Amino acid sequence: MPMENAVNASTAGSGGQIVVAGAGYAGLHVALRLAAKLRNRPMVELILADRHDYHQVITELPRVAAGTRAADAVRIPLQDMLAERVHFVQTEISGFDLPGRRRPAAAR
Repeated sequence: MPMENAVNASTAGSGGQIVVAGAGYAGLHVALRLAAKLRNRPMVELILADRHDYHQVITELPRVAAGTRAADAVRIPLQDMLAERVHFVQTEISGFDLPGRRRPAAAR
């Protein structure tokens, strides 16, 4: 099912939460796209959960290994990248409670 259809079906007529697990390239992209797509639906809460509070630019890791870039230079704080309506939860995800529909709790 295309993302547009999944969003429309899951949020039709009500509020609720959408949780994106992981702040890698895919998770960050999905969170930002959903924020734009749902800009007129403030009753839908968008949550991005990851164990780290930064996005690791993995394409730059070879430069870190070679010593031409500092490790901190390839870490971007998530708060600098997220849309205002995306709430970040720093936690380690150990599983999903789909029947209970519960979001991840903050570990720290």
